[in-house]
Parts: sequence; structure tokens; C-alpha cells
Amino acid sequence: MSPSRSHRLFARALAALALLICMLDSAAQAVARRVGVALDGAPAGHVRAAITQVLEHHGFEIVAPALGAGSDDEIVAAAKQAHLGAILVGEVKGAGKRLHLRVFDALGAIVAEGAWAEAGGPKKLAAAVERTLWARVGGALAKPDASGAGVADDAPTEAKSSAGEPESEATPTTEAPRKKKKPRATEADAPAQTQTDEETATGEPAGTALDISVGPRFVWRSLSWSGGMLTPYSMPHRPALGASIAWYPGAHVTTGWAANIGIAGALELMPGLTSVTNDGVSYPTTATDFWLGLRGRMRWSAVEGALTLGGGQQDFVFHGEGASNRLAINMLPDVKYSYFRAAIDLRIAATSALSIFVGGGVRAVLSAGDEDYLLQTSPYYLPSSKILGLEASAGVGLRVLPQLEARAGFDLRRYQISGGANTVGVSSGTDQFTSVWLGLAFLLDGVSGGEPTAAHGETKPTTRSTTKRAADEEPIDDAKPTKGDEISE
Repeated sequence: MSPSRSHRLFARALAALALLICMLDSAAQAVARRVGVALDGAPAGHVRAAITQVLEHHGFEIVAPALGAGSDDEIVAAAKQAHLGAILVGEVKGAGKRLHLRVFDALGAIVAEGAWAEAGGPKKLAAAVERTLWARVGGALAKPDASGAGVADDAPTEAKSSAGEPESEATPTTEAPRKKKKPRATEADAPAQTQTDEETATGEPAGTALDISVGPRFVWRSLSWSGGMLTPYSMPHRPALGASIAWYPGAHVTTGWAANIGIAGALELMPGLTSVTNDGVSYPTTATDFWLGLRGRMRWSAVEGALTLGGGQQDFVFHGEGASNRLAINMLPDVKYSYFRAAIDLRIAATSALSIFVGGGVRAVLSAGDEDYLLQTSPYYLPSSKILGLEASAGVGLRVLPQLEARAGFDLRRYQISGGANTVGVSSGTDQFTSVWLGLAFLLDGVSGGEPTAAHGETKPTTRSTTKRAADEEPIDDAKPTKGDEISE
């Protein structure tokens, strides 16, 4: 065989191997994206439809597994037979007012758990599940491999019992500590045994831990004066770049109060902006707005409210360059609004994928600048002016992927200016900025109250049989003889 032919065969073999690996990887990913949903109780139809809609939206294929009594062995067998990555097992109770849901991996280990209660009946319950299901159990379903924990708990005991070594009556005192059994727990007690302390206390997800958004904007400005000699200004829509961030560090590790304290900020830039006078002279213009503050939030079912306290600065400054002499437009002042900001923002989850945003706030302007051509420079402009800013915003967001949200909206920033004592005869003024925007947001969910994780003191995923054994058995003292093991003197 010639070397060139050997090389071709080797290359083909490598290509075939790579293709096989890709096929196996695709098959493994397909299994991970197949999820079984089994609900008991009546009426469960609305809840089942809500769970199916949420999971399909996040790219999962839904299968109805045959579980029978729902034992561990049946769950493992159903997952193997239908090639499932996970199975959601739940029970609707109280005439459709309560739901208890567990998520099992392919090996029968509980990897997430949640409970819902709505007094309004099945449709209200289904709506609540649709809004919060992914936040509670999505983290466990999205993990590439959440299986294997808790299955080996019985291995040492089974290995000893299968070793086949004869027991000696001469050495009863060296026998391993025995365990005596308490009465077996009832099925009604089983859910409480597998819940963590944090789940029992709240049962709620921590919410979003990180929200970063960036996108294009169009901005309008209108500056007007009541009386006096100052020049008004109007800017048609001009392009800008906007970005925002909200970060709750505690939400990465807890569902307690610390998960709702964070920082937030926003930035608006208008690069390359030029202002043109009526006679055609162009003036390079700097326009920015930014703020940063501490944020606290609260959640009520589908509504999340946030209060932000902080500060920022918005400026709009004209520059003279070349043929453009800044002195030629000296009756048009620059502004640098340095402000304290207090704002309230609401996020309303209309569905599991669609959210509505509304917000409003106050900007208490501390200074507008008092040098060069800035508004409060004496004696040319308004040195004793008082300024109060108001802001409002609204928008919508659509989850296009589990961690990506497309957004659109508008906002309004309006500064009301009281002229005070001045030499230019101005009694008041209004400076208003309006913008419409698009954004793409990256969202990182916090830990879920229904997702046990060993990293933060919560229970590890275990099979239901292992959990029951841990509750049913307790060790007894080796020094106390047990029946059949008494030693005669």
C-alpha cells in the first residue's frame, strides 16, 4: 500500500471517528433536552399545560412517562426507556389550589423541588407556575449533568453483605455498630423530609442576580425659556448608545434578604454629536448621562419592585472649533446637571417570557455648573437658579433564550428651572430629553429555593429511598448489647 493511500485511509478513519463522536454528543444532548412530566391529582390540566409551555419555550421536548406508583426504580426505568434527562413529578391538591413538584434526574435523585399555592383555583395556580417555574427549577434542568449524587450511599453496606464472609460467634464485640429502625415515615411526611430549611422557610427563587443590557437609542432635546435673553435650543432625534446594569451579589448564594440588595447603574453616550446653527455653523457637542446607586427590591408574585438611591450627572456642552467660535452662541448656556437620584422601578411578568417595565423618579439637582458657559455661571446666566428633575420610563422585554432578553421602550427626563435673581431677565425654563431605545439583556438567575446545592449548606440531591432510610434509622451505642448478642461471663 502506497504512503499516499495510507494517509488517505487514516484521514478517512479520523473523519469517521470525529463524525461518530459528534453523533454521540448530539444524542447525549438530545437526551438531556427530553423531559418527562407526570402530574397526579385533579384538576391538573391547566398546570400541566403551563409546565409544558415553559419547558418548550426553553427548548425542552416534553414526554409523558409511565411511572405507575412513582417509585425510584420506576423513575429510573422510565427515564431509561424514554431517553429522558429528567422527570418532573408533581401532585395537584386542594381542588387545584396547591402544587408540590419534584425534579428527578435520570438516576432517580431529587435535584430540585418547589411548591405553589393560589387561592383562586386551577387557572390562577397555572398562571403562578408559568411565571415562576423556570426560576425555581430551571437551574437544575439547565445543568449539563446533575445526576449521580446520592446513588452510592448504599454501596458500602451492599458490599459487606455480598462479600460472603462467615461471621464468627467468638468476636461479637468487634461487630460494626448496629442500627435499629424507627417506625417508617408515612407518604404524607415524605415531602417535608427532603426539603431544605431554606425551602421550608420561603420556597421562593432568589430572582435575577445579574442584569446587563446594551443597545441603540434615539434622543431628542428641547430647551426653552420663559422671558429674558437666553437662546432656546431644539435637537431632533440623534443616535446614542445606552447601557445599564443591576447586580445583586447575594442572590448568587442565598434566597434570603441579602439576595435583594445590590447596585444599579446606567449610561447614555452620544458620540460624534454636532449642533448646527441657523446660519449653518457647526459646533461639536458633548452629551452624556450616567448614574449609579444602591438598590433594594421586593417581589410580590409576578411583580418585582425596586428602589434605587444614588447620584449621577447629565451634561450637554457646546465646543468652539475652527470657524465655530463658542462666544458667537454665548446666550445658549451649557449644562452639567449633577443630581441626587431616587427612583422606583417595577417589572411585571405578564407571562413566563414577556415582561413589562415601568418606572419613575426624582433628580434633585445639586449644581448645573458655574464656570465658562455653564448655566449657573455669574453674572451671565442664572447663578441662583433652582432645578428639579423628573424622570419616567416604560418598556417591554421578551425572553428569546434562557439568558437573553430583547427589550424596547422609551424614557423621559425633564428639568424644571427656576430662574431666581439674574441679569438676563429669565423667570423659568424647561430642559427636556426624550429617548426611544432597543436593548439586548444578559440575565443570570440567582440560586433557587427549590434547588438544593451542597455548596452553601443545603442538602445534596438524594434518592427518595435513601432519604427515608436516613430518617428511619439511628445508630445506637456499641457498648449496649443488643438482643442475640449478649455475652455470658
